[in-house]
Amino acid sequence: MKDRILTAFKKNPTVRKKLEKIFKKDEFQNLIGEEKRLIEFINGLKPDKPLAEDPLIFDPNKMKEWVDLGEKKAREIIEQSPFVQH
Repeated sequence: MKDRILTAFKKNPTVRKKLEKIFKKDEFQNLIGEEKRLIEFINGLKPDKPLAEDPLIFDPNKMKEWVDLGEKKAREIIEQSPFVQH
């Protein structure tokens, strides 16, 4: 995403330099930092702890707990996004 935005302004070096400075701010690093790649962002979506010892056992109460944990994790990620107004 960052590369696409910068490429769109390759003919305007002044704007491009301003965008590069913006992308280096701490508030953007969680989402599109210098070394961020899609796989690193996806890794951030993983649960904080393993969900089950045996994922083949279906327990509706456990599934509800997992959904709740997923919602909590998603909220954390969204709240860190520089694109969401707080």
